[in-house]
Amino acid sequence: LLAKEGMLGCLANPYESVEKLSDSFILLTTNKDTLLKPKYSSSLPANVPVSTSSPTAKEGYVKGVITYIIMDDLTVTPISTISIVAMLHKFNLEQVEDLEEEVVNVGMNEGLELLKSPLKSKTVLTDLFLTQKARKKRL
Repeated sequence: LLAKEGMLGCLANPYESVEKLSDSFILLTTNKDTLLKPKYSSSLPANVPVSTSSPTAKEGYVKGVITYIIMDDLTVTPISTISIVAMLHKFNLEQVEDLEEEVVNVGMNEGLELLKSPLKSKTVLTDLFLTQKARKKRL
């Protein structure tokens, strides 16, 4: 793989977001290296048990009560007062009311596009979802 500095578009940003994430956001049973340096290979059998039952214990990588924001360049940040103020400053906005929440549906086509887009763009979410919204308004 290319070094992070040589990656196209914003492909490295989700990785760097996890790398920079404070351990206070990670479940105690999890190590960040599990995400950053997985020990699986497509050439090895996965041997992952399949279960249809609901999980009975805390599963995953991050603590459940924390909300995260995914930015247009796919950086992921825990939401806090500091992160909101930094976002307002970054976009030259004066107050939170200037922001607009957009709820989008992600189907198979959008999911595939989300996998491809970071290779060619640094504004993945805008390119995918706001462009679709503009197209629908024209129809």
